Amino acid sequence: MVQNLSSDTLADLVIQIPLPETLDDIRLPSEWERDGTIMQWQPGSIEPGEERTSQIDVQAPWLYGTLTLQNVLGRIDQSGVFVLAPVLRTEISGGVIPINVARTLTNQVVIVEGIATMYTDGLFAGSTGTKFYIDDGTAGAQVYVAGGMGVVNVPIGARRG
Repeated sequence: MVQNLSSDTLADLVIQIPLPETLDDIRLPSEWERDGTIMQWQPGSIEPGEERTSQIDVQAPWLYGTLTLQNVLGRIDQSGVFVLAPVLRTEISGGVIPINVARTLTNQVVIVEGIATMYTDGLFAGSTGTKFYIDDGTAGAQVYVAGGMGVVNVPIGARRG
């Protein structure tokens, strides 16, 4: 949202939003333009007290963490007046990642869900650990639980969700 809090008309306003390169599937409304990672909107002239709204849809990466939008710039064309918006941080968390995607996220903490295809301790997992196998329809995964022997029991067909 852009709002004119001044007593003057803002003529030829331009809004520029640099989006992080980690965002996927950026869908811009027709009034927006894209130049690399910079999204630009020209809402036209805005009268005092008037506001304009537009929306950019994006898909966040499969990772958990904080997405930061910074250096969002509003400028009044040819006047030399610039306004920077405050930094916006959005926490990306929760949700289940398909196993075939999780396998590509090396050294990342992920949450997967599936149906147990092998019972706990079906194969040796060390003297104190345990393991079982799950499948979610996209791929399968071995789940190892350190210190889980005698504590974790997952029967074939079990599903958490």
